[in-house]
Amino acid sequence: MPQPVSLTVASPASAIVAAVCGPIFAILDCSTHKVLAAPEQFDAHKHTGPIRTACFSPDGTFFVTSGEDKTIKVWKQTAGPSSWTLSNERVAEKRMVEVCVSRDNATLVCADKHGDVWTFPLEPATPPSTKPGDGGSIIVGHVSMVTCAKLAAQDSLIVTGDRDEHVRVSRFPAGHIIEAFCLGHTQFVAHLTVIGDERLLASAGGDDFVALWDYRTGQLLARGDLRAYVEPSHGTIAVRALVHHGHHIAAVVEGTNAVIVFRWNPDTSTLDLARRVTTSANLGQVLSAAFDTTGRLWIGAMGGLGVVDLKASASATESVAVSFGDLQVAESDLYLFDTLRKDFEWEKDGGEVEDSGSKPKNPKQKKKVPLMYSFSFSQNRWFD
Repeated sequence: MPQPVSLTVASPASAIVAAVCGPIFAILDCSTHKVLAAPEQFDAHKHTGPIRTACFSPDGTFFVTSGEDKTIKVWKQTAGPSSWTLSNERVAEKRMVEVCVSRDNATLVCADKHGDVWTFPLEPATPPSTKPGDGGSIIVGHVSMVTCAKLAAQDSLIVTGDRDEHVRVSRFPAGHIIEAFCLGHTQFVAHLTVIGDERLLASAGGDDFVALWDYRTGQLLARGDLRAYVEPSHGTIAVRALVHHGHHIAAVVEGTNAVIVFRWNPDTSTLDLARRVTTSANLGQVLSAAFDTTGRLWIGAMGGLGVVDLKASASATESVAVSFGDLQVAESDLYLFDTLRKDFEWEKDGGEVEDSGSKPKNPKQKKKVPLMYSFSFSQNRWFD
């Protein structure tokens, strides 16, 4: 059984990248492609369910993970990037969809699928209790399901996206004060990436485009057309990952073996295609992506981990060896972002269709999905 890399997370401060497979992860050196911290190092405190979101702190010394088990774990470097220990862990009320850390390493920001954004001390004075949400404060609330959150403007703002097509820009930590909305999506917003200190924000989800905004004003600056770079028979588009390096913005379209990379051209106010990166047959469908500090694109796929140097126009995706031991990840653990679509349809055993807004009563109901994406609704945790 393959060991899919469902998340790739690059440190913003050093040449290391984390590769997540199910409930475990490994830390690799971006330059040598060698494993610095093997999954076995984290075994004693690993998650009991698949990791769904993770991030490095801005200085790269902390790594935060959260998953299906509704726990949030903070890992800390103790003697360089090859040595990590569990600093603390806490229990969340709902499954987290995004975690991020403030620039001063003081505050952990967590967005949950219920519609709330929480703050916690990154390193509390006393260990958190097992009471869900203990020590946390809710700073932002959405009526709809929150799907993503990022800090912006040197941590003076927080940007959040939801299932109801909204992108909201609020003050941080006074999240009740709304500065702007970025409105223009017609489907769910699943991912946000803040581009440096340039007031630029990219967003993507269930639409067939990547949107670029001035998040201070909410002005739509440009759209990058995804439909033009996927197979005509692909069907609806859902973006699994959205990352950037400089003015390059990379989008992973669910159910494909490609990463679409756009380049923002401020002179023409356009998002132009820079590269369509296709994985090799042994890597297969793309699940995640991350840019390291040098601009190399790391790709998590069904068949493992790969990396490509976008500076070399003819370069191919290189497979990177990383083992997750005897771990076996079922295809059903690879949740679909497309299930956030409000008109998403689930097929009953008898062929009837039911809208995704309510849970099917029959646990054997299946979605009409491509390739490896067929699994029972009861295993899709977006609605748990």
